[in-house]
Amino acid sequence: METILLKIILCSGVFLGLYYLFLAKEKTLVFNRFYLLFSLLFSVAIPFLSIKKETTEVPNSVLVFQQQMPEHNITKIPAEQGGFNYSYIIGSVYSVIMLVLVLKLFLSIIKIKKLRGRKIIYKNRETVLLYQDLAPFSFWNTIYLSEKYFRNNEIENNIFLHEEIHIQQKHSLDVIVSEFVKAILWFNPFVYLYHKAIVNNHEFIADEEVLHKNNNVKQYQELILSEILKQQNLSLIHQFNFNNTKKRFIMMTKKNSKFSNAKKMMMIPFFVISGYAFSEKVYNVTIDNKASEIKFSKKATVNNNIEEKATTNVEALPKSAKQDTIPVKRNIEAKNNLSNSENKNVQDVAYGEAADLTPAEYPGGSAKLRNLISGYFNISEIKEDVGILKTVIYFTVDDQGKVNNYNVKGENASFNNEALRVAKLACENVTWKPALLNGKPVGFQYKMPITIAFAEEKKQK
Repeated sequence: METILLKIILCSGVFLGLYYLFLAKEKTLVFNRFYLLFSLLFSVAIPFLSIKKETTEVPNSVLVFQQQMPEHNITKIPAEQGGFNYSYIIGSVYSVIMLVLVLKLFLSIIKIKKLRGRKIIYKNRETVLLYQDLAPFSFWNTIYLSEKYFRNNEIENNIFLHEEIHIQQKHSLDVIVSEFVKAILWFNPFVYLYHKAIVNNHEFIADEEVLHKNNNVKQYQELILSEILKQQNLSLIHQFNFNNTKKRFIMMTKKNSKFSNAKKMMMIPFFVISGYAFSEKVYNVTIDNKASEIKFSKKATVNNNIEEKATTNVEALPKSAKQDTIPVKRNIEAKNNLSNSENKNVQDVAYGEAADLTPAEYPGGSAKLRNLISGYFNISEIKEDVGILKTVIYFTVDDQGKVNNYNVKGENASFNNEALRVAKLACENVTWKPALLNGKPVGFQYKMPITIAFAEEKKQK
C-alpha cells in the first residue's frame, strides 16, 4: 500500500508540474480544464492498474510457477504484550481525517442550499435573490446574488453571463470531484494545488466567454474590481469577484504562443510514458520448448509451489472438523519441519479441512506473490550447476496479517539462503489479509516448496 500511495503522489506531482511548465500560461483554457481533471483522476487510478506482458524466454535462468493446492498450518499465535500496532494507529488517523473532510464537503453543499432568499426564474435560469448582502456566485444549476443586484427586474448582463457560463459548462462538478479527491488523499500536497488550478481555470474560461460576447475589457475589469470587497467564505462556489484578480486580468489580454498546439500534443506521450512507469507490471512467461537445443552455460528452472491445503489448530475447530484428521504420526512429521521457535507457537496441529476456514491472502493475490519471488530470485547466488535442488520455506502469518517465524529446510545451503531471502523480501513491509476461522482472525502457517533443476550444457555438434 505504501508503494501505491507513493506512486499516486509522484504521478500527480509529475502531471501538475507539466501543467505549470507548458499549459498554465497558454490560453488553451478548455484543453487545460480537461487536462487537469483527467490527470488528477489518472494519477489516482494508474497505480492500481496492471499491464500484462507476454514474453517468451530462453534465458540462463527461467522461473516457472506451477499453482497447486497449497498446504497451510493455522497456528495458535500468542498475543504480543506491551506493543503498539502502528499500522492500526496510522490507518485510524487517516480514516478519521478523511471522514471529517468528506463530512465537511457535504456540509458545504447543505450550507449553500440553506441560504435564504427569493427564488425566481431569470432568462430561463433558476436564480436566488439572497436576503444577505453577498456577491454573485453560482453552484450547480442555480445563480445566487443579493437582492440589490436585481434592479428594474434585471441583472447586470456581464455578471449574469459569467455565472451562466459556469453553470452551462458544469464547473461545479469539477470542483466537487477535486474536493472529494482532496478528502480521500488529504496527505498528498499536490491535490490542493490541483484544486486551486482547476478553479482558476474555470474563472479564465468564464471571463473569456463574457469578453467574446461583449468585447469591452476595461468595463468588465472595472466591474470585477467593484466587487472585490464583497467576497464570502463559501466552499464549492464560483463567485463573480474571485480573488485571483491579477491573473484574470493578465489572461484576458493574453494570446496563445505559436507553440500552444504543440504543447497540447506533447501531453499525449507524457500520459503514455507515465502510465507505463507508474502501473504495475505483470509478466506472463512462456518457456520456449526448443530451449534445450540451444547452448547454455547454465539453465535453471525453478518451481515455486505455494500449497494451500489447510491445516489447523485442533482446539480452534468445531467437533465436526476435528474428526477430519489423519494419524498422529503425520502431525509429528509436520512439526519436525518447523524450527524450535516455531514449535512453541504450534499446538496440536491436525491435517484436515475446516469448513469455516478462509486462508490468509497476500495483498494482490498469490499470483502477485509468485511474480515478486520470480523477479527477486537470483540464480547466480546458488553454488551448483547440475542436478535438482529442493527446499521448503515455512513462515507464519499472524492474526494481524504480519509475517514472522521464517524457517527453511533443504539440502543446499546457498539455495536455502536465496529462497529465504526472496521470501522475506516479498513479504517485507506487507500486511496480509489474515486467515479467518469461524469468522475470527487466526494465525496461519505458510509452506512454500521450491525446486530448481539445473541442466548440463549441451555440446554443439
